[in-house]
Amino acid sequence: MAQTSPEKLEQDISEFIKSIEISNQEIRKYRDGLTGKSHQKCVTIWRNFEDVVEKARQHALDLMEEVVRKTDDEIEKCRRDLFDNDRMLQEMETCRRNLEQLFSFEDRHNVLRRRLEELESKLLEAHEKWIRMTTKTKCELCVTFPDYWQKALDSFQRQDVGSVSFVRENFEIIKIIKEIHFDLPKYKDDNRSISSICVNKIDENIFVCDALNRSLIELTQSCEFRTEFQFSSVTKDDDFEPTDICFISTNRFVVCGWKGNKNLLFFKRVKRLPFFQLTKFVYTKTNFLSLFEKSEILYVLDENSKIHSFSKTGDQLRIYQLETKCKLRSVCGWYSRIRVDPLSGDIWWSDYDQIDLICLDSNFKQINSIRKKENFYDFSFNKYGQILFSGESNGIFCFPDKKLVKFREQQPFYNTSIFVFENKIYVSVYKNEKIGIEIYKIFYRKINQF
Repeated sequence: MAQTSPEKLEQDISEFIKSIEISNQEIRKYRDGLTGKSHQKCVTIWRNFEDVVEKARQHALDLMEEVVRKTDDEIEKCRRDLFDNDRMLQEMETCRRNLEQLFSFEDRHNVLRRRLEELESKLLEAHEKWIRMTTKTKCELCVTFPDYWQKALDSFQRQDVGSVSFVRENFEIIKIIKEIHFDLPKYKDDNRSISSICVNKIDENIFVCDALNRSLIELTQSCEFRTEFQFSSVTKDDDFEPTDICFISTNRFVVCGWKGNKNLLFFKRVKRLPFFQLTKFVYTKTNFLSLFEKSEILYVLDENSKIHSFSKTGDQLRIYQLETKCKLRSVCGWYSRIRVDPLSGDIWWSDYDQIDLICLDSNFKQINSIRKKENFYDFSFNKYGQILFSGESNGIFCFPDKKLVKFREQQPFYNTSIFVFENKIYVSVYKNEKIGIEIYKIFYRKINQF
C-alpha cells in the first residue's frame, strides 16, 4: 500500500475544507431564500387581510349610513305629523279663544249666532283634517271643557242661538299600575338627589336632574341608561345645582338651578356625544327653583318669589312679583314648584311648607286655592287637568272636585319628583338608600257625559 505524502494529505484537507465552505454558502443562500419567500407570503397574507377588513368596514359604514338615513326619514315624517298636529291644536286654541270672547259682546243674540256658526264651521273643518291625519298617525283626540264653560254654554243653549250642541266629557282615574322600576347607578360612590324629571314628547326619553352630583341623566323610554352630562363641563362652575328642567321645543330644553353664576342654561340635543350642546346661558347669581313654558314664553321662579319671563332664545322680558293671600316666606324653599295646567292655561304654585296649592292668573296674582291634605315635593298635570303630586305618599288631586285619591298606600320610601305625559306617570323613588325611577300607566274611565 502506497504511503500518502504529507503534501498530498494537506492538499486533500484543503479541498475538503473548501467543499465544506461551498456547501455552507449554498445552505446560507437557500436559508435566505426561504426567509425572503416566507416574509413575502406573510406580507401578501396581511395585505389580503387588510383588504378584507377595509371592505368589511366600508360595508359597515354603508349600513350605518343607510340606518341613519332611514331613521332621519322616519324622524322627519314624525316631525311633519307633529307639525300638522301642532297646527291643528293652534286652530283649536283659536276656536277656544273665540268661544271665550263670546261672553264679552253686549249684543249677544245676533253676534252670538254668527260667531257660533263660524265656530261650528271651523270645528267641522278641523275635525275633517283630524280624520285625514289619524289614518296615518293612529292618534286619538279628546276635547274637554271646564265646568264653568259648560254652565255658560248651558245658559246660552236656553236662548235662541241656533242648532249647535255642545258635549263635555270628564274622565276619572280608575287604576294606576307600575310598569318599570329602575335603580340609578351611583356616581363615583355617591348617591343621587333627583330634583326634576322631564320627558321628551318625540322619543319619550327621560331626562333626570341630579342636584347632588350636578348632572343630567338621559334614559330611554324603557329606562335604559343612555348618558350622563356634567354641568360643570359648560358652566365651568362646580357649585351649580340643577333644580328643574322643561322642553321648549322637540329638541331644545332649559335647565334652571342655583349656587352658580349661570343659573339658566339653554340646550339643544345633538347626535354625537355628549348628546347635549349649550346654546345660551343667562349670567346671573339669582337662584332659580322652577320653570315652565307657556305660549312661547319661559317663566322661571326664583327664591325671592319673583317670576322672570324669557323668550325661547333666552332674552329676558319681564319680572313679576308672586302675590298670594297667604303669608309668603322671605325665601322660597327648595321644593317650591310652579306649573301650568295644559287644559285651562291656569298657573299653579306650591311650596312644601305652604298649606295651600295656589292658582294664579297671567300676572301671577292669586285667583283660587286648594287646601292640601299633606305636604308634597312636586306636582304635575295630566291631560284632563287633574293634579298628581309626589311626596311621602303619592296621590291625585282631582280639581275642581277637590278630591284626594291615593294611588299607592304609605310606603317606607318617598318621592321628590314627578312628571306626567300622556297615560304615564314618571316618579323618582328613594328606598333602601337607593335612588330610582318608576313608571306607572294610568287607566281612565269616562264619566258625566252631558
